[in-house]
Amino acid sequence: MDPGPTWAYGGGATDIVSRGSKGWLGVFAVLEDARSSAGQKIGVATLPEGQVTFLDLAKPGMSASWPHLARFGQEDEDTFLLGWSDLETSSTWDRMPQPSSFHLAEVDSKGSIKAQHEIAGTSWTDTSEWATIPNSGCVVWANVWSDSAGPNGKYGSWEQGDEFDALFSSSLRLTLVCPETLSSPSIFSSVLS
Repeated sequence: MDPGPTWAYGGGATDIVSRGSKGWLGVFAVLEDARSSAGQKIGVATLPEGQVTFLDLAKPGMSASWPHLARFGQEDEDTFLLGWSDLETSSTWDRMPQPSSFHLAEVDSKGSIKAQHEIAGTSWTDTSEWATIPNSGCVVWANVWSDSAGPNGKYGSWEQGDEFDALFSSSLRLTLVCPETLSSPSIFSSVLS
């Protein structure tokens, strides 16, 4: 398979989170079919057991990708915050797919979904870092997006000119998700300039 000159993302591991004395929980994205670039799926791996569970998260005609995972709630709870984006399924690598929506779910170490929500007003990338705030169980991450295109739009360009400059931002956005705000997905985002 020739991924082409523009963009190639076949997935991979994005996060691994401690389960204390019980081991680790990792999250990753893989191609649905290793011979095709048509779509991706997300799995969680319980370590050291080596148990892998693939999650049925994709909307019809979409891929579930850009997964993230963080401990959610108190340290002794078997609760994690899982995030992913819907990407348009493509049979070619001619352009970088843009997420059409983002989702958060409360999951346990076996990948069982306790609660799930589509969210608006924030985003992340496959390289974003998520962190759990001690004593609160809240999860925070930083991201940037174009002031004109919003969190689901294109960010940045190698091209020159005013129309391309508008694809950048000088603002850093912080998103904070707490256990009590997940059931009504009110995501707190602040802009720091």
